Amino acid sequence: MKFLYVLAILAVFSSCDDSSEINTCGDGVTDPSEECDLTTQETCQSLGYVTGNVTCGTDCKLIVNCQGRCGNGDLDDGEECDGTIMPETLCSDLDDEYVSGNLSCNSECKFDTGECLTAGCGNGVVDGIEACDGTNLDGKDCSDYGFSAGTLSCSNCQAVTDECYHVFETLKAGAGHMCALDFNGHAWCWGNNEYGQIGDGTITTDRTVPTAVAMPEDVTFVQIAPGGAHTCALDNNQKIWCWGANNMGQVGNGEGGSGEVSLEPTLIAPLDDADFLSVSSGAFHSCGVMTTGGVLCWGGNGQKQISNFSGGFAVTPYQIPGISTSVIVEAGGYFNISTNPSGSMIGWGQNTRGQLGLETPTTVITPNPIMLGNVDIISCGGFHTCIIDTNSLAACWGDNSFGQLGSGLTTPVFSYMPVELDLPSGVTITTIEAGGESHTCALTDDFRIMCWGDNEYGQLGDGYTDDRLSPTFINQEMGLQFISVAPASRSTCTLDSSGHAWCWGDNEFGQLGINSVSPSLVPVQVIMPR
Repeated sequence: MKFLYVLAILAVFSSCDDSSEINTCGDGVTDPSEECDLTTQETCQSLGYVTGNVTCGTDCKLIVNCQGRCGNGDLDDGEECDGTIMPETLCSDLDDEYVSGNLSCNSECKFDTGECLTAGCGNGVVDGIEACDGTNLDGKDCSDYGFSAGTLSCSNCQAVTDECYHVFETLKAGAGHMCALDFNGHAWCWGNNEYGQIGDGTITTDRTVPTAVAMPEDVTFVQIAPGGAHTCALDNNQKIWCWGANNMGQVGNGEGGSGEVSLEPTLIAPLDDADFLSVSSGAFHSCGVMTTGGVLCWGGNGQKQISNFSGGFAVTPYQIPGISTSVIVEAGGYFNISTNPSGSMIGWGQNTRGQLGLETPTTVITPNPIMLGNVDIISCGGFHTCIIDTNSLAACWGDNSFGQLGSGLTTPVFSYMPVELDLPSGVTITTIEAGGESHTCALTDDFRIMCWGDNEYGQLGDGYTDDRLSPTFINQEMGLQFISVAPASRSTCTLDSSGHAWCWGDNEFGQLGINSVSPSLVPVQVIMPR
């Protein structure tokens, strides 16, 4: 019996195994049936969330207080990005340190900057904030920085424009100052500035190099017309601006009188807010052709250059009677000639030297037809006029005291009839300019310049100071091609085919543009503005 009792006890104990162990929540041991016990190793991030906290409840169940799930395509709290949802799309938006590269979003919804690049000046690659890198100018040249010529360079990955400069599209001459327009429509003047005719806001200080005119805001000029001591220009909106001497109303703004000047471009006060096609300036007056075909003039009227205007000068533009189809008006010293579409001429003002092409009278008050044929090109000087007619004949009339009519003679001293130029055989001129007080110049079909007349100051450019009675070639460098010419009172300027200006003759006011007042008997290159 004792043996059987022992076997029974052993059988009871041998029937117990691990599956019958008792789980106790709160003992700090996470049993298989428990999610946690007192503490947990789980975090919001390990559960796929972004922020928040995970704790263990008294029932050994996880208490999840988490927000945001990376990858759900929503920008949840704590996420910088989520898949293609990118608040910032550029590396440089994320940090100024970056200049280029690809910004992306990683699997944890954080920005991945692994492909973002910082600036590397000197690596030959133009990175974000760099304008250039070494010899790599990023395909740019001086024109991209507002200049029209020169050589762009690079320093510290920034563009250097020290060797860039402006060249000119057009150039015109006043009495003792020159003005030009660059290819951006900005005006530059140099020479005499006694009355502020340079237009840079200063007075009395002459300018020996091209100086920027104080351009009106949001305006460019398409034509410029220097006069005796004033300058006018036509803008891209068909309005006219003038500056300089205003003692005779040359500025045309309703003011004027002794000592009056305008140091910067001033809008004229045209009749009925007229629009203009062109402008031309004389010694003390200017005229403009309106889009309607009429002509307005203002300024000095001592020789009736303002026609039948009753006063000694007009401070606002006055409409010239009898003209309704003008396409060109040319202002001479104290007279004007207008042409219509067919090339017929009509003139008024001073005629003491026959400059209007009329035998009488010496002063023409109302516009008078000039019966000298039809013209393609006309240019009025101080006291003479030159034309190229519709048959390509070049001729001049008016004062001939210095041979400026180009006939080969100084007789007659003046002529109201056209005098044909004494051109060398085989020479053809394409344009003619009588703008000089007593000399004339022309451009030939092979881009050479000829001048004749008064040469006291070397204004004919042939290396001498002897007057020339016939057209004479200037001292022009071999291979240099000129495209325009502008005679002043005692000097002359021209433009070459690359837009560089050249001048010669008197230089009392710095009108040669060479940063000195030394005269020259031959063309010298103007210092182009930078």
